[in-house]
Amino acid sequence: MNIFEQIGKDIVVDIQKRMDSTNRNYTTVARGSLRYTATLNNVEIFAIKRILFLEYGRRPNSNPDNWKSLMPFILPWVAKKFNLKKSESYGLATAISQKIAKQGTQILQDRSKGLILSLIKSRAVKKYQPLIAREQGKKVVSALVLKWKS
Repeated sequence: MNIFEQIGKDIVVDIQKRMDSTNRNYTTVARGSLRYTATLNNVEIFAIKRILFLEYGRRPNSNPDNWKSLMPFILPWVAKKFNLKKSESYGLATAISQKIAKQGTQILQDRSKGLILSLIKSRAVKKYQPLIAREQGKKVVSALVLKWKS
């Protein structure tokens, strides 16, 4: 496993831990979508776009009467969070969707309730920067040696 594979794995695990510790993992859809790809020179983290709502929150709708567009996402969340059947969760999901459509989410109002992806990234950079520099240095030295040998 190269250094970037380790970084990718650590970042995904850290995001999942943050989702769990902040109770942002009821439907497991966003958590399950997290993955990474690593090359010899970088790592990229991927997830569904909705994960950004867990980071930055969701603004109110420009038309608050359009709350029904939120129902496909809120209904399974309410069912999981409150351990209800979907048919039982419709009323509560409707109320939550209407409130989000009018006011936005709590994360929008208080970013500390989000995933704080920038902090997770900063910790990974701080932890792995010396190792990355050492690995890159080895590659440069190796390339120089190969050039000098030819």
